[in-house]
Amino acid sequence: MATTMPRGASEATDIAGKASAFQTSAKQAVESDNIPAAISSFEQLRATAPNNADILSNIGKFYYMSGNLDAAIKFFSDSAVAAPENEAFKANHIAVLGMSAGQNVAEGNCPEAFALLRTALAYDPGNPGCRVDLANALEFFGIQAELGDYIPNAAPEQLGTHLLITCMPKSGSTFLKKTLCKLTG
Repeated sequence: MATTMPRGASEATDIAGKASAFQTSAKQAVESDNIPAAISSFEQLRATAPNNADILSNIGKFYYMSGNLDAAIKFFSDSAVAAPENEAFKANHIAVLGMSAGQNVAEGNCPEAFALLRTALAYDPGNPGCRVDLANALEFFGIQAELGDYIPNAAPEQLGTHLLITCMPKSGSTFLKKTLCKLTG
C-alpha cells in the first residue's frame, strides 16, 4: 500500500514559497518607489494571508500614496478589524477618513464628508481633529449638527432622554430643572 503526502502539507510549502517571492518583489518595488508595483506585489502577498493586518495596512498605505483614498480607507479598515488591539492601524484608518472627508468638503460633497467624519468619530469619539472638522464642515455648509454628533456612542433610543444643566449657585437652576421636567414629563 502506497502512502501519499497529505495535500495540505505540500500546499503549505507551496504557499510559503510564493509568499517569499511576493515579499521579495514587494520589497524591491518599495525600494524603487514604484507604487503600482508595490500594490500589485502586496495584493499577491495578501492572497497567501488574506487576514494579515500588516499586509492589509501596507496595501492601504500604498493606495494612500497613490492618491486612492477610497481603497486606502478599505484596507486601513480591514487592518484595524484584523488587529483591533493595534492603535496604529486604527489611527491610520481615522486619519485617512479625515483626509477623504476634507477632500469631499473641498469638492462640495457634504453628505459624503459628514458620513466619513461621523464614521471616524464612531471609532474614536474623543478625536479632536475629526470633531473640529465635523463642526467646521457643518458650519461651512450651514447645516445643524445632529444630537448623535455629540454623543456618537449612544443608541438612538437614548438620544434626547437626558439633559445636563450646569449653572452657577443661586442662579435659578432648580427652577429651570423643575420647569423643564414639568414641560417634558
